Amino acid sequence: MIWPFGKKKQEPELVEPPLHFFRPEAPMPQVNPYLYIQARTLVLNALSVRGDVLRITYTGKAAQVQLCIDGVYHNRETLDGQSGGAIVAIFKLFAGFDLKAKVPRQEGEFQIVLPDRRFMCRVEDRLVKGAEVLTVHLDAEKTRPHKLEDMGMSEKMVQQVRQALDQPGMVLVTSPPHLGFSTVFNAVVRVIDRYMRDVVIVQSVQDREEPVENAPATTFDPEQGETPATVIPQLLRRYPNVVCVRKVADADTMALLLEQPEQERVVIFGLLARDDTEAVFRALALCEQPEQKEKLLEQLRAVVGHRVLRKLCELCKHPYPPPGQLLQQLGIPPGKIKAFFKPGPPRLPPEQIEQMQKQGTPIICPQCQGIGYFGQTGLFELLSLDEQRRQLFAQRAANLDSVRGALRNLGHRTPLDEGVLLAARGITSIQEVSRVLKV
Repeated sequence: MIWPFGKKKQEPELVEPPLHFFRPEAPMPQVNPYLYIQARTLVLNALSVRGDVLRITYTGKAAQVQLCIDGVYHNRETLDGQSGGAIVAIFKLFAGFDLKAKVPRQEGEFQIVLPDRRFMCRVEDRLVKGAEVLTVHLDAEKTRPHKLEDMGMSEKMVQQVRQALDQPGMVLVTSPPHLGFSTVFNAVVRVIDRYMRDVVIVQSVQDREEPVENAPATTFDPEQGETPATVIPQLLRRYPNVVCVRKVADADTMALLLEQPEQERVVIFGLLARDDTEAVFRALALCEQPEQKEKLLEQLRAVVGHRVLRKLCELCKHPYPPPGQLLQQLGIPPGKIKAFFKPGPPRLPPEQIEQMQKQGTPIICPQCQGIGYFGQTGLFELLSLDEQRRQLFAQRAANLDSVRGALRNLGHRTPLDEGVLLAARGITSIQEVSRVLKV
C-alpha cells in the first residue's frame, strides 16, 4: 500500500472542492493535501451525477474508478497505481481502517460534509482475486419509496395485496438478490395499518435495514447460531397480529410460521428467488413433512415478486417500430405493439444545441448525462393463490417449468409480460427488461 502522506513533487494545482471528510470523535488524519483533494473530488463528481456507490478496484499497477447509477456500474477514470493506492488509503484512514492489517474485509464509516448538509457514508474494503476493492456507499440520503404504488405497482395489484393481508394467512415477498428486496418487503408491511394492528419484524443483526414506522424489529445473530425461530417464541408472548420475517432459510422457522394463521395472525415472510413460482418451490422445500407442505399451500394467499429496472430518460427516449423477429421471440402477435422506445440523442431546443456546438461542448443530455436512463421503477409480479393454482403446485411439485407454463395458461402474468408492457408504454426499453430478466 502506498502511504497517503509524505512529500510529493510539484503536483499540478487542483480546484478545492466544496466537500470535506470528517470522522466524529477522531483526529483529522494527516494526509497529502493534493491526494485529499482528488479523493474528495471523486466523491463530489459521483454525487453530481446521482452516483449511489463509488467503487475503486486497486491492483497495484492501476486503480479503476466505477460509479453505480440507478443500479448499474459505469467505468469512470483510471488512476495510476501510486495515486490510486494512496487515494484508497485516504478513504481507509477516514473510515478508521488499519492500513497494515492483511484481512479479507474491513468496514467503517465517516461523514461527508457539504455546505448545506452532511451525512454518513459506509465504506467497505475487500480483497478479491488479487485486487483490493474499496466501496463507498453514498446513498444514505437517497429517498426510497415507501409505498407500493410509489414503486410502480398498479392500483389493481395494490388492492389485491391489501385483500391478501386483510385475513389470516401468509404472504410471501420475493426478489432476486440485490434487486430491491428490502424496499419492497418494507412497502408490503406498510400496506397494513400499523396503528390498528400490532406488527413485529424479525431480521438478522447483520442486515442494515431501514426501519418501518410503528413496526419494531427484533434481531437474531447468525454468528451465535441463532435463527428467526430463536426469537419468535418470545415475540409471540406479546400477541402480535402480524409477524414479519424478512428472510426464512430454515425448517424450524417455517414450522413456527405455519402455526400462526391458526392463531388468527397474518404472516409476511421473504425468500430470494428469480420469480414467484420459484419462491413457492423454495418455501415448500423448507417444509419437512408432507402435512406442512399442504398447510403452506392452504395458507399462502399471495406472492409478491419484484425487480428494479431503469426508466428511460424523458429527454433522450425515441420510439422505433419493434422488429418482427423480436416480437416473435417474445411471443407477441404482429401489430399488437406499435412501438418500443430506446435511448438516443437528447431532444434539446435548437438554440441550446447551437450554443453547445459553438462552445465546443459535447451534446450530452443535461438530465441523464448521456446514460439514456434516469431513475428507477419496479417490475412487479403478483401471484394470487386460489384452489386451482394451489393444486398445480401440489400435483407438479417436481417440475418448476411445468407449473410456470400451467400458471400462464390460467392467465398469470409473468415478469416478462409486465416488462414488455412497461417497454410498450415507453417507461423503459426492451433491452433494459432483457438485462434485468436475463432473457
